[in-house]
Amino acid sequence: MKYPFLLLIVLFNSLLTFAQRDVYVEGYYKAGTYVQPHYRTAPNESLFDNFSTKGNYNPYTGKAGWVEPYSRIITLRYQNNYFSEKLDFDKILLYLNNKDSDKYFRIINTFDADYKLLYTAIFKININEMSEANKILQRLKKDKNLDLVVLEQTEFWFDITERYLEAEIEFEKISNWSIDYEKNNNYSVLVENLRTVKNPLNFFFKYLVQFSAENKERLYNNAIKTVDSLILYDSEKELAPKLVKDHKSTIDYYKGLQNTLDTKINGTYFYSINDLVKNLSQWVTIKTPPEENLRLAKFTIVNKNNSDGDVVYSRAMYDTSKSEIQEDKIEYITFGRKPYAGSIDTFGIVSLKFSDYATFKYYENELLDFSVKNSAEKSILYNFRNNPIENMGTEHLMNPQLICGLVTNKLDPPINNSKQYYTMYLYCVYSNGKGKILSSQF
Repeated sequence: MKYPFLLLIVLFNSLLTFAQRDVYVEGYYKAGTYVQPHYRTAPNESLFDNFSTKGNYNPYTGKAGWVEPYSRIITLRYQNNYFSEKLDFDKILLYLNNKDSDKYFRIINTFDADYKLLYTAIFKININEMSEANKILQRLKKDKNLDLVVLEQTEFWFDITERYLEAEIEFEKISNWSIDYEKNNNYSVLVENLRTVKNPLNFFFKYLVQFSAENKERLYNNAIKTVDSLILYDSEKELAPKLVKDHKSTIDYYKGLQNTLDTKINGTYFYSINDLVKNLSQWVTIKTPPEENLRLAKFTIVNKNNSDGDVVYSRAMYDTSKSEIQEDKIEYITFGRKPYAGSIDTFGIVSLKFSDYATFKYYENELLDFSVKNSAEKSILYNFRNNPIENMGTEHLMNPQLICGLVTNKLDPPINNSKQYYTMYLYCVYSNGKGKILSSQF
């Protein structure tokens, strides 16, 4: 997946618009910024499909499972005499699960008052009318003549409604904190407020707000950690399956954003030609790549061979411009040596391969200062002359011993599935540590 975050935005938008949670959030992303939703209560899916059902994640305990609501209702079948046939009870479950109030209450209305109230509360819970259910259960709790079955059930379901109602109050606070952050842009205050969130039912929304703020604040390393929290606390499984499936590409995307930020701060977003010249000098003289410079530019090792083989580093960044077409900045820098024309001389080579057109234009502009140039077809290092259409570019004489080339190359498999890539390279020819004069090539 080339742009996992774009998919993530769509998923969040879909989640906030359509998710059947204990509370309803309607919001959207615009230019990477989360636009705050309004707050209201919304229906949930069937009780048997939500977080409290056995087999799903339980945000109360952080573990799979929980006391299964289905089993609580099942006990009612065997603890009262309303169901002479199993089929009758199956109908109750069917109508409850389908939220079919007409057929459900047609049966429930025949029950004694306390059982009728209990089953009414259960139905209210199942359609997420927690406040109404809570009032019914409070009424039952005040009845001193309840039999033990109804009393036990009432305590169980009352506890559920209390937790939900507490969650709604806290949720509204989170929503207001998020709105305040959008107005005042005070990230530290938002984070401090979010740390006070205690109800596990709100953990998912807490991390969703935090994730949005981290993107706005460009705290991409923090966002990487928050993605895992979103997966953990997505009790309704609206987002987690997709995030788990595309976890690597999502994390790679955020690492690329962080690399982009770091390289801009370090001044290495475009790895300069001067740095490449220094890299080549170190590679030729002491035969090791400049690890510290490459680390500062966020390159990481891909393949390292300290013999005559190549040493390859790569870095992943992302175009942060406002262009509608945003290209991945995937770059490879290679340090190599190879024999020169069957002699005892050796090529020392540093090449930078990339797929970002803006980078190509940057290097093309830098090379305007070197007016002594040839077509890349005349290169003594690369066999471009056999593929002049596929390899178009120039080589420049930077000094008598150093040549720099910049080509558009379509011959080899492209990087990251782009339609084309570019290569900028520097090389010299040396023997016994001494450089050869290459001016005659021009």
